[in-house]
Amino acid sequence: MNIAEKLSFIKATQNEIISSPDDNYRKLKDLLLCCSDPKDIDVVIRSLKSLCDVFSDILPGYRIRESNKEDGGEDKEAKVSKDVQSMRDYEQFMLDSYREYLKILEIFSKTKPEKLIKQKNITDEDKKVKALEIYRKLRELAFLSYCKLLKAQPHFNYRLNIL
Repeated sequence: MNIAEKLSFIKATQNEIISSPDDNYRKLKDLLLCCSDPKDIDVVIRSLKSLCDVFSDILPGYRIRESNKEDGGEDKEAKVSKDVQSMRDYEQFMLDSYREYLKILEIFSKTKPEKLIKQKNITDEDKKVKALEIYRKLRELAFLSYCKLLKAQPHFNYRLNIL
């Protein structure tokens, strides 16, 4: 896909998720995958913005209890109705996707552009300026996303990670 097709895919996926989150929530993974495309910075930026809009819109106003079967907690295999199991799957997927998104934002927010430029041994002045601009733009976007998420969902899981 070229950049224009990727950008329209991101916009269409965002609209599908927001219009019907119960049916399309698994498409969050598609948007998260777009965040890891290092060749197309416009695609990364657009997918980060789209994910922020999606999470701001579809996250519930309550905390989701995390599944803790691995920790010896409540057994997920206990008999529950199909609707309850469906809701648990939805909430767990949402929580996992949100956690992954916050990790991506954390990476961008902690990026030190000057240090990365030295590590990558970029010597051309024009490339340095462009790289600095890109890294700073990603960092700023991460902070703006944190603010939007905290304002939209102040009581949701991982709010302390944002602060």
